[in-house]
Amino acid sequence: MLDVPAPATGRARRRRGIPQLSQAPISEELIDIPVEAAAPEPWFNETLTSVNDAVIRLGVIDGDFRWHKHDD
Repeated sequence: MLDVPAPATGRARRRRGIPQLSQAPISEELIDIPVEAAAPEPWFNETLTSVNDAVIRLGVIDGDFRWHKHDD
């Protein structure tokens, strides 16, 4: 069985440089699902937020995703 450590909290999060939820910018904008579903494009990419140097994005596609694969 895989031994997974508990997530960091409080001081441990700060020592590891993990932002607290209160520090991370969180968008309160609602995504209108019916409008997005009716869009004519077969895909869209939405930037949700950024944390430190990372950008959190949501990508939605219709159909096969052939541009990225992992050869095992």
